[in-house]
Amino acid sequence: MFNNLLTLFLQLCGKASGSLEHALNVVPKLAWADSIIFNYIGENTTNKEGVYKAIANYYSVLNSIKNRGEREISVKPSQFDDNEILLKHLIINVCIKQGILWVDAEGYDQANKQLELALTLSSYLNPDVKSRVLKSHNVGLCLQLKSDDCELHAIECFRNNILVRLCNGSYSSNKYSKGVLLSRAKRIVELHKESTGNLLEVATVGDFDLAMLALEHELPIQLLYGFHKKFKNYPFTKKVYLPFGKHWGPYIKRRIGEKIRSC
Repeated sequence: MFNNLLTLFLQLCGKASGSLEHALNVVPKLAWADSIIFNYIGENTTNKEGVYKAIANYYSVLNSIKNRGEREISVKPSQFDDNEILLKHLIINVCIKQGILWVDAEGYDQANKQLELALTLSSYLNPDVKSRVLKSHNVGLCLQLKSDDCELHAIECFRNNILVRLCNGSYSSNKYSKGVLLSRAKRIVELHKESTGNLLEVATVGDFDLAMLALEHELPIQLLYGFHKKFKNYPFTKKVYLPFGKHWGPYIKRRIGEKIRSC
């Protein structure tokens, strides 16, 4: 198994530079997917230069996909850095145009910050468009099952019409067994049934249990590019999570580590 994953990583490194250009070039090959989620990998941004670079990359993505039907962008909380320009631009160009703006994960200690950002994005919309946008569920949150507050955060999201992307979590932590994480996922699925609207999606790098849970409840599934072929024939909504940027290599390494731990 490890050798297979190592081979996959080397193949990915050989095929991709992690650039936006490469990400856009693979899009035609993903025509079978219902949607593609673009994510500029610039985690734990600590300075303005990093924030402005994130803004520039998202501008490029939005300009490149302006004629596509879907507009899904995934951002890290630290990329905002309280930057009102980025906040307004993404709301106008993604949310109001019937796309989805996902607040991505950035370590388990950042879970509360992620939730606060998702709530801010959701409440930032003008009153005259708020009902229309929220009805379409245009703001989403990546919810990591390894976070102790994941169930409470799921309740808060469902209450505020915020989409939830359910994943195990890939930041170094073996605190909980697969059984515990799956039990949490099942409870969140039950909480979702009690809410209104279709607000739950499942993300996987090949975790069979999570994929089967999604299949059982006919939930949309998000597949990481490079690990997506295994579930290409999934019968319900399929999305491909397409990361790019200078931290692409370490990101894929971490994901392979998650895959190894889930085997």
